Amino acid sequence: MCIRDSINAEYMGNSKMEKLDAIFWGELNSYFDSKYQGKTVDKIELYRQKNEFEKKVTLVWRLVCVFLSLFFYLYGNALTGKIFSVEQLYYFTSWGGIATCLYFIMATLHQRYPDSEMITKATILFCEIACTLQPVITTVFWVVLWPVANMMYSRFITQEITVAMTMLHGGFISLLLVDFFVFLPNFIFFKSHRGCILGIGLLYTFVNFCVTMMTGTPVYPVVNYKDVLSYVWLLTVSYTHLTLPTIYSV
Repeated sequence: MCIRDSINAEYMGNSKMEKLDAIFWGELNSYFDSKYQGKTVDKIELYRQKNEFEKKVTLVWRLVCVFLSLFFYLYGNALTGKIFSVEQLYYFTSWGGIATCLYFIMATLHQRYPDSEMITKATILFCEIACTLQPVITTVFWVVLWPVANMMYSRFITQEITVAMTMLHGGFISLLLVDFFVFLPNFIFFKSHRGCILGIGLLYTFVNFCVTMMTGTPVYPVVNYKDVLSYVWLLTVSYTHLTLPTIYSV
C-alpha cells in the first residue's frame, strides 16, 4: 500500500478538509497525533535545535531576518514610490518579498511555540514558497530585466532606484541563502506542495496578463503578449521555480 493509500485509509470517514490536509501534509500530521508519538518525523526536526545555545543563536538570527526583510521590502518599495500600493502586486518581486517576510516572522514564532501545529505548517509552507520564488526572481531580474531597463530607461534610473532594486533583488535571497544552508541544512520540500508552488506561478501569470491587457502597458518589457517569446518567458519562469522542490523533496 502506498503512502497516499494509507493516508486515505486512516482518514476514512473524516471530512473532506481533513482528508485534503492529510494528503497535503502527509506524515507531518503524525507528529501532532498522539497515536503516532513513536514515529520520527525528520521534516519537523529541522526546526528544533539540539541545545539551548543553538536555540538562542537561531532566535537572534531569525529576529534579525525579520527586521531586515521588512526593511528591504518597505524601504525598497518606498524608494520606488509604490509602498502600500496595489501596484506592488503587479510585480513578482513583491510576491517573493511578502513570502520571505512571512517566512521569517513565522520561523521566529516557531522558536517560541515549537509545538504549535498551525505555526509549524505555516513556517514550512512559507519557507518552501520563499526559497523557490527568490532564486528565480533574482536571476531573471539581474540577467534579463535590469539590462533591458538600463537600455530603455537609463535616464530615469537614479542611485536611489539602484539601491532599491539591490535590496529587493539581492537582500531577500542573501538572508534565505544563509538561513537555508546554515540553519536549515536538512530542509526537505514536500512533493505534495509542488502543485501549490506551481499554482502561485500560474496565478501571477494570470495577474500579469490581466494588468497588461487592462492598462495596455506590459508589467515587464519582455512580456507583452504580442510575440511567442513572451509566452516562452512566462512558461520558463512558472516552471523553473519547481527546481528546488523537485531536487530536495520526499
